[in-house]
Amino acid sequence: MLIVRTVLWVLALVALIAFSLANWDVDLTVKVWPTIVMDTNVPKLVIVVYLLGVVPMWLLARAVRWRKDRRITTLEAQLGRAAENDRAEVQNALARKDAERAIFDAEASGASTYTPTPRK
Repeated sequence: MLIVRTVLWVLALVALIAFSLANWDVDLTVKVWPTIVMDTNVPKLVIVVYLLGVVPMWLLARAVRWRKDRRITTLEAQLGRAAENDRAEVQNALARKDAERAIFDAEASGASTYTPTPRK
């Protein structure tokens, strides 16, 4: 997919260069405000207008990607902590089960681990 994107950018650049070379001598008078008039050629105007449209959308896309990456990082950290807690709970359950099994085995062999305390 990267090669396709690279080829498309190269083709767009070649088209922009061809357009610029063909229209460099064409001058325009741009009326920005009633008192401000600007004389420029067509390629400069096309490039500036293109950048005015693309740069804000590119910045917005980068901001959205940055925010999503931060959210994913946060969720992964929460998932890691939850996995550690689950692992600890499983280890505690296994330890309790081993202790219960040891008590059961001791009682089955006839040795009692329970020693009652005398009442007064």
